[in-house]
Amino acid sequence: KLIFYIFGATGIVYLINFFGCLCCLNHGAAQKVSSPATKIVLSVIFLFVFWPISYELCYFVLYRALVQQKALRYFCFLGTYALWILILAFNEIGIDEGGSVGIIQMIDLFSAESGKFVAVIALIFCIVAGLDLAIMIYTYISAINFYKKQGLSQKAFSEASRYAADRARENPDVIMDVAR
Repeated sequence: KLIFYIFGATGIVYLINFFGCLCCLNHGAAQKVSSPATKIVLSVIFLFVFWPISYELCYFVLYRALVQQKALRYFCFLGTYALWILILAFNEIGIDEGGSVGIIQMIDLFSAESGKFVAVIALIFCIVAGLDLAIMIYTYISAINFYKKQGLSQKAFSEASRYAADRARENPDVIMDVAR
C-alpha cells in the first residue's frame, strides 16, 4: 500500500511542478529560463503521460507479481521502479530545459529581481519532490531486501529458463538455424 500512496504523491509532486513551470511565463522568471514553453510542454508530459503510464508499467507489475507469485515479474518491477526514481531525481535536479523547476532552476529564479513567486513554488516542489524521492528510495531498498530474503532470484532464473524452454519448443526451426 505504501508504494501505491507514493505513486499518488508523485502525481501531486508533478502537479506542483506543472504549476511552477506554468508560472515561468512571468516576465522575471521568463528571463531566467531559456524556454518557458519547453518547460511547460515537458511538465505536461510528465504529469499527464509519464505519471499514469508509471502505474501500468511499475505499480501494476508489482501488484501482479505479488498476486501471481511471479519472481521474474517482481524483478521487472525493480527495474521499472529504479527508472521511475531516476526520472524523479532528474526532475529534482532541475536542468534548464528538463521540464521542471528543480534545484538549479530554483537557485536561478531566486537570483532574479522579479519572479520570486515562481522561486517559492520551485522551493515547494524541491521539498516535496525530495521527500517523495527519499521515500521511494527507502521502499526500493526494502523491495530489494524482500527480493533477496525470499529467494526470488533463484525463482526468477527458474521462471526465465522455463519461459525460454517453452519458446524453444514452439520454434524448433529457429533453434536449428541458430545451432548451425
